Amino acid sequence: MSISNEDFNVTGFYDDEVNATTVSPTQQQLPPIDVLYYMLEVMLSILAVVGNFVVLLAYACNRRLRIVSHYHLISLALSDFMMGAITIPLWLAALQGHPKNHFSCLFALSLIMYIDLASVFSLLVMTFDRYIYICWPLHYNVMVTSRRSIISIIASWSLSAIFMLPMPLKWNWSSPDLTICYFVNIVDMKYLVFVFFACILPPIVIMTFMYIHILVEVRKQVSIYINNLEFSFIIHTVKITADFTGFYGKNSTASTVCTLSQITVKFTKFLLLP
Repeated sequence: MSISNEDFNVTGFYDDEVNATTVSPTQQQLPPIDVLYYMLEVMLSILAVVGNFVVLLAYACNRRLRIVSHYHLISLALSDFMMGAITIPLWLAALQGHPKNHFSCLFALSLIMYIDLASVFSLLVMTFDRYIYICWPLHYNVMVTSRRSIISIIASWSLSAIFMLPMPLKWNWSSPDLTICYFVNIVDMKYLVFVFFACILPPIVIMTFMYIHILVEVRKQVSIYINNLEFSFIIHTVKITADFTGFYGKNSTASTVCTLSQITVKFTKFLLLP
């Protein structure tokens, strides 16, 4: 059976159309540059670097700040400093398809994920530290020691590395003939879903619960403090009134002063406990 030139041309045209529409993730076009977005990212990077550098410098220069309760704060400041100095510049470069080398691209994107996860886990560990400090203040020095704090910090950074490794090892679309290092085209969507449900959503839920409990506990402690203040203020006012009148028999004067003191304390409680 012979093949006509017309059939051959139709078939060739069909193959060309399929090849044109089937583009690999590493060859897609980059989005246009959003100047406003880039300016905001640069400003955020500068603020993160400067602010966290001041915190790290103060901790390094002042020995009185080198206490156990500040360990987790320094870990968070370090991760945020690295985010401003490394992650954001790499992210902006990746938005323009750099670096174009296969291994350099995977390394840059892996570093972005590692620092981001380290910041999340450092924030979670610091929240847990504040939770113990406020909700169980009498047990804080027993539960939170220097050794345990260092172990928890090392664990948070190590856990970040563990959750980062699946992306460069398996969940990516990179290839040796890479020409564009664009994040959403290189990182597999399955990995991003995995990171969200394993590393982002659980810390958010846990920290929300902790901060709600902290808020309730702080309100309770303030209420107890105001009640004690009310009682002490009334007793002190009665004593002053008794000393001023010279004897305890003038109940009308003492009663008036006590009433005024109660009104004052109630107004104070209204301001402090909405």
